[in-house]
Amino acid sequence: VERKIEDSYNSIIAKLKSHSVNEESFIKIKDNFLKEIDSPRRLLLISSLADLIDLFERRLLIYSHDIRLITKIIDLCNIEKIEELIEHHKLLMEYNYSCGPIDYKEDNTRHEKIISDHNIPWDVIEFISNRIGDSWKEMAYELQFKAGEIDFTDENLENCVKKSQEILRKYNDRSQGCKRGRLISALSNIRRKLLRDDVEQMLMTSCINCRLASGSY
Repeated sequence: VERKIEDSYNSIIAKLKSHSVNEESFIKIKDNFLKEIDSPRRLLLISSLADLIDLFERRLLIYSHDIRLITKIIDLCNIEKIEELIEHHKLLMEYNYSCGPIDYKEDNTRHEKIISDHNIPWDVIEFISNRIGDSWKEMAYELQFKAGEIDFTDENLENCVKKSQEILRKYNDRSQGCKRGRLISALSNIRRKLLRDDVEQMLMTSCINCRLASGSY
């Protein structure tokens, strides 16, 4: 289902990007997204639907599992019905039903076994970064990074591994506590359950080793 969702999304995006809109109409369309664009300079630089969609994708305002803004763009452009859009909604419903709800209570209980205010060890950062792929952006948003920080990382580093490493390095530099617990919650929220489980196990092992070294056990 994941592959079908991705293919369906890419098909919708390709059709939208190829759609031409006259300048006057496009200015009105952009005015409907002032909050999402959130920058007078960017507003001026966006000159086509493709530019607008690229910005939204970089900021994860739209992606294969969230196409609400895509629907809004289609309505504003008065584009005839895109059949793929109907199919995409069906695929998302099928996917969400098969995944079921995330048990956040279960997560919170398991977090109690983790020393949450400790930094993320480098081996865990590497493990995540080598596996998370394009989901690094979603993780960054869940870790409370601002859109500008994410855009800067995206534009200045060459691949997902390095981008994820940079985000997690900055996350480690923060002074606020509960870093490990928040990271696990972030991976849950972006539906990377298998990765979350592996990371959780690594962090629990790290905590046990810390306690043994300090004589807490």
